[in-house]
Amino acid sequence: MYVYNSGIVEGDIQCHTAGCCHLVCLRDIDLGFVVVIDRRNDKWSSVKTILLRISTFFPALIQVAYIVKPAGFFQKHISDIGYKSVKEDCKFEVIMCNNVQELYSHIDRDQLTQDLGGLIAYDHAEWIQQRAAIEKFSANTHHVSGQLQQCTERLSETELPNDVAGTEALLRDHGLERMEVKEELKSVVEHGETLLSCIREPELENGQAEMVLSVSKVVHVTAVERLLVQLEETEKAFDKFWDQHHKKLQQCMQLRKFEDEFRQLQYVVERHLEKLKEEALETENSLLKIENHITDMKDFEENTKNDIHRAEQLRMEGEALIEDQHYAVDSIRPKCLELQRICLQYKEVVRQRNELLRKKRDLYDRLEKANKWCTRGVDLLAMQDMTPDGVDVAIKEISGYLQLSKQLNLNNPREFRQTFESVLTPEIKNAVQEGLKRIEDIQDMCKKRLENLKKVKVNSRSPPQQLTPPEKKEAVPLRSSVSTEDLHHKRKRNGEIKKNGGTHLRTKIELVRQDGNESSSSLESESESLHRGQQSGGVNKTTPPVSPLADLDTLHAKRGHVMKELIETERIYVKELKSIIDGYAKLMDDPEMQHLIPAHIKGKKREIFGNIEDIYTFHHDEFLKDLENCQNTPSLVGRCFVDRREEFQMYSYYCQNKPRSEALRQEAGDHNSFFKECQRRLDHKLPLGAYLLKPVQRITKYQLLLREMLKYTGNDIGSVEIKDALDAMLGVVKYVNDIMHQIAITGYKVLASL
Repeated sequence: MYVYNSGIVEGDIQCHTAGCCHLVCLRDIDLGFVVVIDRRNDKWSSVKTILLRISTFFPALIQVAYIVKPAGFFQKHISDIGYKSVKEDCKFEVIMCNNVQELYSHIDRDQLTQDLGGLIAYDHAEWIQQRAAIEKFSANTHHVSGQLQQCTERLSETELPNDVAGTEALLRDHGLERMEVKEELKSVVEHGETLLSCIREPELENGQAEMVLSVSKVVHVTAVERLLVQLEETEKAFDKFWDQHHKKLQQCMQLRKFEDEFRQLQYVVERHLEKLKEEALETENSLLKIENHITDMKDFEENTKNDIHRAEQLRMEGEALIEDQHYAVDSIRPKCLELQRICLQYKEVVRQRNELLRKKRDLYDRLEKANKWCTRGVDLLAMQDMTPDGVDVAIKEISGYLQLSKQLNLNNPREFRQTFESVLTPEIKNAVQEGLKRIEDIQDMCKKRLENLKKVKVNSRSPPQQLTPPEKKEAVPLRSSVSTEDLHHKRKRNGEIKKNGGTHLRTKIELVRQDGNESSSSLESESESLHRGQQSGGVNKTTPPVSPLADLDTLHAKRGHVMKELIETERIYVKELKSIIDGYAKLMDDPEMQHLIPAHIKGKKREIFGNIEDIYTFHHDEFLKDLENCQNTPSLVGRCFVDRREEFQMYSYYCQNKPRSEALRQEAGDHNSFFKECQRRLDHKLPLGAYLLKPVQRITKYQLLLREMLKYTGNDIGSVEIKDALDAMLGVVKYVNDIMHQIAITGYKVLASL
């Protein structure tokens, strides 16, 4: 029920009527209102105006309106006249009451305010004040609710950035906007709670606080509480949205970080894979290179370990995001699969690379052992004593040497193919075939040597046979001093050496000290085949060895192998000479090394190293280039030796000086500070003495290689030149041997006069 008395000013009608609708529930509003208009102290002229205004401003249905007529006599009679017109103008029922008692017959007193004699306490000014505050609070509530709704729509419609920095900025901005809206909401709630506490303040009656609220205050409290509940529900809805939105922003941040790190790791791992593929294309043609690659591979794995570990961790983080129901599952899952793929690919490539290097190391280790075995065989054949006294030792040495070939692990083609099939490139196949051919050649040479040794052993037990003595050559006297032209003439004259028919050819170099004892090993070489024909005059002729292989291509291949070996060993020889000169000889003149040099060898570089620098210059600048020019035409190699016959005479001085060099070196000892420091810098496994023997060994190896070359040339083009080269080198060795015998007689001090 709505009570309207004469104390309400017209300006409060709209607020008063609107407040009435908020005092009751929606169900009761639909039933309609009963309006009581108290005009006892007013004029009848205002009644019609008030009814029209109430009809205009009242927002709900009015069932009936009770009007208490003005109390004046004259106003009562006027109201009777105007009642009929007022009733016709109103859309609701209008009942006129002459006094309050008549009003009681229509409405109970407990439904009326105290000014109408009812029981409801009512202070119109207070009611208007509270109602105005409630309306302001309601307006604030609607405003902040609208702001929350707008904020929700704005945040939800924001497009997520594609980078980490943008996502971080969006998280920060949205967080600040949420804080602002929440602060405003908090302020409105505090306003409502303050208003509610003010309305609930107890009333003082007879000096005591009355806790029972009037009906009007109960209505206001209900209105405020309803608005506070509305704010609470609005805040809960916004907080629920924010939780979802903030979670989405955090997931977006996780996604962007995941994507950034994924791209970085994908690039890094792909670069690692490309590097492995590039290294796989490199050719390792030596055991040293393979060992270096294995070391590099270990370092590479150690350096990339953290990248692969991080890639696997990132994949696990991505799977965790999928399990947490990330909104971008369709974007994360393919990246996790890609990380798994590249990690597995990397591990497989590394495994294959390590396995390949391991097999190559095993293969080249076998090849290197085979090469060392072959080199040892050549040295063994060159250094053996072919006299009857040394036959038994030589036979035992060769037999033991041939037994070692079983340890080379190259005799089982099936096992070899199964083990190394994955690494057999055309280059490696050629290297293996050449190694096998070389092993076969060395084995054939050793078997032939065994046959010759057995023949010598048998002949030594039978009575000696009369042989035609060889043509005697005029001895070359030693002079105290010779000019350069005389020495050149002497070398030229002694270089023209001829072979005597029917003689078992043997050359030997001996280094003899002054007391007549041997200082180094001797080298012997013998003809691979010896033909003795019964011709007039009883002269025996030596014919060049002829290969039993009839296949011309096979002969050329073997000759090419010998030619390759000649060039490769010549390069190694030149490199070793240079290391001796740079690593030992030149350092004897270095002022910083003088404190390490023993006193008795200071200033005696020439005595220790002889003319090794001249030998190096000749081989490096001339002879090696001659051989390399004949690499594709082995038939021309003979001219290299024949044309350089006189230059090879320089080895005579080196061999003449060798006993004195050995004496000085042994007196200083291999463990003196200077020699040890030089050996350390060069990373040599053997002391200086082993390297000073290289020129002596080299000059005796040429004739062995030339014999093999002649063997595989047969009667082909160039055989005559190769035979001349063989004779020339045998002549050089014999010339050096003759000089050494003269030194053995006169002592090596005579070198000072040369």
